[in-house]
Amino acid sequence: MLYSKDNGCATSSGNGLSGYLIGNSKLKPETNINKELGFEFSKDAYLASLAYFRND
Repeated sequence: MLYSKDNGCATSSGNGLSGYLIGNSKLKPETNINKELGFEFSKDAYLASLAYFRND
């Protein structure tokens, strides 16, 4: 069990200030692979950028 304070967790009173979090032990962790490549060019008053993102 995890206690969270001032983190915006919903509570039964609706104040959203604190609460207890209970996980599901039957769930398996998610895994993924992210790839990101970026390039930026700046000269005088010109600015150009290019980005590539892939989520497998």
